[in-house]
Amino acid sequence: MANRLNFLLSAALITLIGAGLLWTVEIRPGLLTPGALQATKIQKVSQNKDFPIVLTDAIGESIELKEPPQRIVSATLVTDEILSVLVDSSRMAGVTFLADNAAISNAPDHYPDSIQRIKGEVEEIIALQPDLVFISPYTRAETVRLLLGTHIPVVRLPELSTFSDIENSINLTAIATGTSEQADEILLPIKSKLIKLQEKLESTERPRVLFYNLGGTTAGPGSTIDEIIELAGGYNVIRSTGIKGSQKINEELAIGLQPDVILVSGWVNQEGIPASEQLKRLSAWENVPAVKQHQVYDLNGGWLFSTSQFTWDGIHQVANILHPHLFTIESKQL
Repeated sequence: MANRLNFLLSAALITLIGAGLLWTVEIRPGLLTPGALQATKIQKVSQNKDFPIVLTDAIGESIELKEPPQRIVSATLVTDEILSVLVDSSRMAGVTFLADNAAISNAPDHYPDSIQRIKGEVEEIIALQPDLVFISPYTRAETVRLLLGTHIPVVRLPELSTFSDIENSINLTAIATGTSEQADEILLPIKSKLIKLQEKLESTERPRVLFYNLGGTTAGPGSTIDEIIELAGGYNVIRSTGIKGSQKINEELAIGLQPDVILVSGWVNQEGIPASEQLKRLSAWENVPAVKQHQVYDLNGGWLFSTSQFTWDGIHQVANILHPHLFTIESKQL
C-alpha cells in the first residue's frame, strides 16, 4: 500500500512539474505540417567513434549529442523492448506502463521500480528531464509536435510494418544510444537461426495459410504476419486478394479462400474458450479444409503484439505448426 501511495504521489508531482514546463515549448514553423510526423534521421559525425551524433527531425532541425545519453525515456512499448537488451537500466529515466504487462510485453520483469512508468504524456516526459526520448510511428501527432518544440533530443522510429523496418529501428536505437555492438549481438544470432530454418524448410510443400482474427481482420503483404507465414514455409492466401497490410476482411471472402491452415490470435472469451475453438464452432466455416482437417491454431506469445527483436520468435512458432514432421524435440529450441 505504501509503495502504491508513493508511486501515485511521484506520478502526480511529475505531472505538475511537466505542466509547468510546457510553457517552454516553441511552436516552430513546420511543426503543424504533416511532414513534422516523419522519422528522425541520425548521422554519425565520425565513422570511428560512436559520438557525437546528429539527430535531424522531419522539419530539418538538428541537435547534436556529444555523449551517450544517460537519462533516456522510452514513450513506446517497442523501444521499451529494444532498449531492454541494448542499454543498462541505470541509463533509463522512464518507460511506458505497458512494459510491465506480461500479456503484451516481452520485458515485464526487466525494469526496476526506480524507473518511472509513464503513459506517454508530454508533461510526464518533460518532467523527467531526459537527454533523449524515443517515440514510435504510432505516437499521437500532438505529442510529437509538442516534444519537437521542447528542443529535447527526440528519436521517432520509422514505420514498423516489416522485419526490415524492425531491424532498421533496432540499429537506429543502437546508434542513438551508442550500443551498436549490442545490436549486432542481438541480430546476428537471429539471422543465423533464420538461415538454418530456411535450409530445413527448403523443398517442403507450402500449405495455404490464412491469418484471421475473429474480429474480422487479416494480414497481407507489408505486414510482419505475412512475412512470418512466408518465412515459416507457408503461402499466405491473402496474397491472392490484393489486400495489403492489416485490414478488415469480409467473412465470405475469407471462407472462399479455402485455406489448409488457419492461424488465429490466441485469446479466450469469457467462458474460457480459445479463439481457435470459437472459429471451429461457426457453422459457416465447417467445410473449410483447415476446419475439416483440424488445422486451426491459436498463436500465443508476446511477439504477436511486438515490433521489436522478439517478433522473430513468431517465425519458429509458425514453422512448427506448419511443418511439425520436420522438427525433432531438439530442433524446437530454434
